[in-house]
Amino acid sequence: TWGKKGFMAGCVWVCANLCAIFAVNNCGIATAQGVWAGGICIVSFFWGWLGQPLWADTCHLSNLGLAIGGLLFLVIGISLVTFFTRPVNKRTTIATNDVEKNNEYALAKDNNDEHLKMIQRNRFKGLLFALGCGVCAGSVLVPLKFSHTEGFEAVFSFGTGVLFTSILWFIIAHAFVSNRSELSLHFKQVSPYCLTSGLLWNVGNICSILATQSSLGLTIAYPIMQNAMVISGCIGIVVFKEIEGIDRILGFGFSILVISAGAFLLGSYAVCE
Repeated sequence: TWGKKGFMAGCVWVCANLCAIFAVNNCGIATAQGVWAGGICIVSFFWGWLGQPLWADTCHLSNLGLAIGGLLFLVIGISLVTFFTRPVNKRTTIATNDVEKNNEYALAKDNNDEHLKMIQRNRFKGLLFALGCGVCAGSVLVPLKFSHTEGFEAVFSFGTGVLFTSILWFIIAHAFVSNRSELSLHFKQVSPYCLTSGLLWNVGNICSILATQSSLGLTIAYPIMQNAMVISGCIGIVVFKEIEGIDRILGFGFSILVISAGAFLLGSYAVCE
């Protein structure tokens, strides 16, 4: 069946995905996923908690104090992720009387400082997009809570919203980019990767719809799903080498554990009848 609320959910989902793409491109998959996962937990929790009277959710908090503690864990975990993944200026010192070598070192140092500033600017933009992803993705299934559709009944209307919004954003991007340069699509090069990524994400998305519309509700199900950041964090470290140094890797791992603990607290102290 088709419904407006499922369509709206699909539109919000595309916006969350766009934010995710820009976040990963600017600050890496490990950092971006850690930030938006914590943000999703917080936003979806508040939607589930504050929206109970609106959609008659059967879930309620059995211990508000521990749930607030879970929220604090999430905020602290996100802050630690940004701290341990911050860019580091790798400088080398040269003690020599050779004027030419000192001049070369000074030039290299200036270039390194400028490069670090560029990384920091891009990282800041990436963090903003990651937070935007957290807000949108944490709200994406809220329209479905107001609808009377359940499970796979919402998939068709959700998919039409995704298709419409994707085409709309493509038109906007084409109009914006064409003013400066040609928009290259690179179908042959990117199609296998994009299709695989889309398939994996949509399978996970269908599972999220089924989970949030089950007896678990939005309050429990969505925070638990965000433990996917453990997988993406490992990929960012092992495959893409986004975080280097044993101290920083261990610190990032600890940050993920803190966020996971926060998600666990939110899920454990919500009771569904």
